[in-house]
Amino acid sequence: MELELDARQTQIYSDIEGFWLNAVNAQKQYAAAIVSSAAMQESYNLVSEQFEVGLKDIVDVITAKNNLLQADQQLLQSKYTAVLNRAMLNFYAGHPLVIN
Repeated sequence: MELELDARQTQIYSDIEGFWLNAVNAQKQYAAAIVSSAAMQESYNLVSEQFEVGLKDIVDVITAKNNLLQADQQLLQSKYTAVLNRAMLNFYAGHPLVIN
């Protein structure tokens, strides 16, 4: 019985440590995704302007748009991963599970 309790405590501590590491990593990924999304937006804007004056073709514009969409998708994914991991840490800390 006592060994089982110790095993469960160890598992909970391991789970909490995993959520903490995941939360830290997700926050770093989110910060990087913000920068990447802004850079891709600027790149898209520049390619669009160059297209309007005839310096780029439609393939370049579509490629820039796809890169922007991928960066925005990564931004959203990393944001909600960070929110989920933070909510799980709060849950294990004894707070009600609230995702906002």
